[in-house]
Amino acid sequence: MEDEHGCSVWRVVRKAEVWRTIDEDDKTSNCMGIKYEVGDLISVDLVRSSTSPGGADVGPFLRLTDGTGWLYECKNSVRYTEKLPVENGHWEFYADNVPIGISLRRHPFDGSPHVEPPSKYEPMEKISCDRKVACSPSGVNAYRVKGTEGWVFDKRLGGLDRDDVTFMVRPADAVQMGEFAYEAQCLVDVRSRTNIGDDCRTKKSIQKGELIFCDVIRESPYRHGNGPFVRLTDGSGWLFERKENEPVLLNIFIEVGVWTFEVLASEGLAPRSQPNYEGSVMEQTFFPEKQHVICDRKVMSSRGIPFYRVQGTIGWVFEKHAEKDVLRLVSDSSTAHTASSEDEPQLAGWSIDIKRGAAAVVDGLKESMLCSNPEIPASP
Repeated sequence: MEDEHGCSVWRVVRKAEVWRTIDEDDKTSNCMGIKYEVGDLISVDLVRSSTSPGGADVGPFLRLTDGTGWLYECKNSVRYTEKLPVENGHWEFYADNVPIGISLRRHPFDGSPHVEPPSKYEPMEKISCDRKVACSPSGVNAYRVKGTEGWVFDKRLGGLDRDDVTFMVRPADAVQMGEFAYEAQCLVDVRSRTNIGDDCRTKKSIQKGELIFCDVIRESPYRHGNGPFVRLTDGSGWLFERKENEPVLLNIFIEVGVWTFEVLASEGLAPRSQPNYEGSVMEQTFFPEKQHVICDRKVMSSRGIPFYRVQGTIGWVFEKHAEKDVLRLVSDSSTAHTASSEDEPQLAGWSIDIKRGAAAVVDGLKESMLCSNPEIPASP
């Protein structure tokens, strides 16, 4: 038997310990102290036949992709591993498991150690894969990430409830990246995860009639009438278009262009993190009186109130507030077309603003945040 090079995956069918070298004497000094349990899957990059006379007692030998040593298929006529079919192809995903993301594993099973150095994909970060293996009869699949020796898996099963599933990645066609604007149809609390449950409510609320701006639309894998879920560009969390088939958010038009304003307010103007008056104040960006502000997006509420995104930022400004002029339009070269993925949105991944916003919803961390009014009735 000649050496077999390339990616292969083997299932452990009898508890096995990794060997440092191909030493068929099985001395304790040759053992690495790494053991794999029944059901574990191992990634192999070289299959080598037995080196003993006749080659019948031990082998073939399996070199682990992570470089930690060798296992074997059989020993003393007892089978320890079995080869699984591996599918070659091209698969595109976005990392899920909000808000944690997913780390690369050395081998294609959930309990596998992480690769070294650690490599992690944040939620909604794109992942391209080139190998697929079925991990279990329950429908969990593992994928090797293209250009690496690391693996991800598509879901983590919970209890007996078929809906008790954590999705680690989502297919590319279940996620839209771009620029999306909505008007709230009712009071709604922002969620920390792609879930409508009370346990993931944050302290941030969106009032009826307020606008929000998002960079991701994630379809729900369930058919419960919830979602799609949308990610706020300031990193403060997620909302949903529908809850139990009732509308929560209404998609609105985004106008693309260039608007130049002059600040009229004597106290200056700090942009908001969302296109509404109550959005978190972005104190790190401040425009003093008479300074010009250039904007590149415009959204309009159903009450006819416009908001403009400051070019090069996620911040939003407004012309009037409480009947007081705040900005004066100097020039307008809007193109009157809607934003799309071709407009190259600035927040497809995790910028510092998204990370700051995500931290803002964690108790005990200091961050500017508008908390829900306790006198307001319960929201969706």
